[in-house]
Amino acid sequence: MADLLRRKAVSAEKMLMKSGLFDVVDVRCVTRDDLRELYKRATQAVPATFEMPKKMSLPRMPGVEESLLGLLSARAGREGAHRSHRTYPHGAVP
Repeated sequence: MADLLRRKAVSAEKMLMKSGLFDVVDVRCVTRDDLRELYKRATQAVPATFEMPKKMSLPRMPGVEESLLGLLSARAGREGAHRSHRTYPHGAVP
């Protein structure tokens, strides 16, 4: 059984790499509990705090509390990460 899973994983990795959509592909077998934990980690909000001095508000949208368009340099984002004014959930950082 382990050999069959290994061959399927290698085949899937090759197929995904041939698609050209990925730089790296790593297929792993996980248990149900591992999969639940991975899903939980991937979908939980991770707070990020930073200053965003160059920003503008976007028009209201249904179901959106606030939307902003802003510019943030990589250096300012890294340095300002601990002294910001706003907190945005992961995936919602403007």
